[in-house]
Amino acid sequence: MEINNVVFRRDQRVIYDGLTASVPRGKITAIVGPSGTGKTTLLRLISGQLNPDAGNISVDGLSVRLLKRKALFDLRRRMGMLFQSGALFTELSVFENVAFPLRVHTDLDDELIRLVVSMKLEAVGLRGALDLIPSELSGGMQRRVALARAIALDPEMIMYDEPFVGQDPIGLGVLLSLVKRLNQALGLTSVVVSHDLQETLSIADHVIMIANTRVAFEGSPQDMRLSEDSLVQQFLHGRPDGPVHFHFPASPIEDAL
Repeated sequence: MEINNVVFRRDQRVIYDGLTASVPRGKITAIVGPSGTGKTTLLRLISGQLNPDAGNISVDGLSVRLLKRKALFDLRRRMGMLFQSGALFTELSVFENVAFPLRVHTDLDDELIRLVVSMKLEAVGLRGALDLIPSELSGGMQRRVALARAIALDPEMIMYDEPFVGQDPIGLGVLLSLVKRLNQALGLTSVVVSHDLQETLSIADHVIMIANTRVAFEGSPQDMRLSEDSLVQQFLHGRPDGPVHFHFPASPIEDAL
């Protein structure tokens, strides 16, 4: 995936101003950075849910913004998406949640769908929960069901939006292991947006750090830890003072009072 000189605005606020980065095939790429820098927005641009104001994003040589509706849907079928909230259908069983993309995008008969769903749920350790509904599961289990659904169509690429939020240490460890093992076993290209910095860096092969509307760092986790850049170091160590400002831009507080 190539992200080339992308500009994106929301109303008058500039989210990206010349964002350029690459996502290598077959690797786990972590997208990190301070809150509000547009990490989730980048996933939406990659999948064609949003279009940049300028610049280009290409996936496997295809310019996303230039794709017609059918070609865009064909590309999306090659992508899996783990949404930040899980986005499970609350009234459907675990089985039917995972079966949903298979029913929509394939002509598989019910027996083959049952086999595929069983294998995907086995991969995330939840085959025994296939008859339950999401409200009967813990938050961590719901995230694992969402992961099983994301891999139901055997995608070439999976995008994870804050997959580790709200996980206890065991659930976090399980998800980290799953992301790593799935990437290796299926030969996936994985893109992980997360605020859980140290945990994400432990499984990442490549890191893209976004700050101040641009890419502040791109490289390996090891190179990031060794970087002397003040912005990178501020983010890595959680320092309150540095190039990244805690306060959202505003007029002086004296004016408001």
